[in-house]
Amino acid sequence: ADGPFTQQSKLHASDVAADDGFGRSVSLFGDTALIGSYNDDDNGISNSGSVYVFTRSSADGPFTQQSKLHASDVAADDGFGRSVSLFGDTALIGSYNDDDNGISNSGSVYVF
Repeated sequence: ADGPFTQQSKLHASDVAADDGFGRSVSLFGDTALIGSYNDDDNGISNSGSVYVFTRSSADGPFTQQSKLHASDVAADDGFGRSVSLFGDTALIGSYNDDDNGISNSGSVYVF
């Protein structure tokens, strides 16, 4: 980019709540942004986490929330969305406290 950056907008979760951690992790590819909310209490599950998908129609257009991603095996305190990465049509979502294979807080990465 030539010259200084200027703020275009500010993004918010559609269902924001205290201590959700929205924005702790972000990833942008083209006109799609992933925004992690690792302490989101979705579906009544404390700190399970989620990832919001925002898109825009052009490089200078506004971002709008399109969807919200969750782990297929969600559990309390998983921290899904603590890390996010997006490249092309593949998203990697970290869940650092996921208890996989009976091992407490071993962590997992989900591929979307």
